[in-house]
Amino acid sequence: MSQQLSLGAINKLTGKYVYSKIANKKDKYICPECNKDLILVQGETRIHHFRHKVDSINPCDHYSKPSESQIHKDAKMLMKTLLENKIPLQFIRQCVSCKINSQINLFEITEDSTITLEYRFKYKDELRIADVAHTLNDEIKGIYEICNTHKTCSEDRPEPWVEIDANLLLTLANSNNKPLIINCIRCEKCEKCKNELIRIDKDKKIAIDIFIKWFGEGNEILPFTFREFDGIYASGISYNGDYICGYLGNDDYTPDIIILDKCNDRFYIDLTPKQYPIGLNQELDDCGIGLYYIDINWILQQISIPTKIECVKIRDSVE
Repeated sequence: MSQQLSLGAINKLTGKYVYSKIANKKDKYICPECNKDLILVQGETRIHHFRHKVDSINPCDHYSKPSESQIHKDAKMLMKTLLENKIPLQFIRQCVSCKINSQINLFEITEDSTITLEYRFKYKDELRIADVAHTLNDEIKGIYEICNTHKTCSEDRPEPWVEIDANLLLTLANSNNKPLIINCIRCEKCEKCKNELIRIDKDKKIAIDIFIKWFGEGNEILPFTFREFDGIYASGISYNGDYICGYLGNDDYTPDIIILDKCNDRFYIDLTPKQYPIGLNQELDDCGIGLYYIDINWILQQISIPTKIECVKIRDSVE
């Protein structure tokens, strides 16, 4: 795939980066890797591209077999050039949750804007380096990260910022698409899904309080029965000085609710907004310990303490 990419060149007179689609044969160009003169090819069938003159003594593979580093560097210079030239760009990102595409709104490039490669800035008390940054009066207005092998961590960049696949950018820029519609490859939820997550989290906290009150006096509600009741705890509550986690061999797992009895039997309960088919529930009448899913909305809909809790038993304890 890398052999088909059309990498840019340096204008011999101005010293600026130029990509093949906007280059012209009146100007002279050199390779950014070896500084040798180039030939601009702008035929009718193949994509416009640069190539070296024949050099059998000391050939350069920058255009025929570019390395990962060269592709990444070229894509960064291309992104800077597109922004400086105010080429119409649209950035689209697909939500990892609902899979719907939405356009990302970035600040407009103005006459007073500055576009910088390898822009250094401090964020969360750490020195960061952005591939390409748009600044206005020394204030970051947008960051453009170019991904070739390693993606950028979302927590390391202030909004707004986009991440772009280097190979895709090099291909799109030399196409006839106007405007250039570029996919942002960040794995994020859209605002609608983020707000829905916030709503679910609020409902879950209310549902946990309701559920705990149901068992507050040691009540038994099927299928959660026990020999000697010893307490019910929300996630993160310390029991006997230790945080209760590590269920089923997973040290990162912490249930929303834990019901204990003095014989160390435990019910691990996760509250979920999903509706689970009743056909999945094969063990509603089983009083054994294990992991259970309970629908948040079902809890919120109850007007009194139920005699039986609708739930799905996912797995028995391995203890």
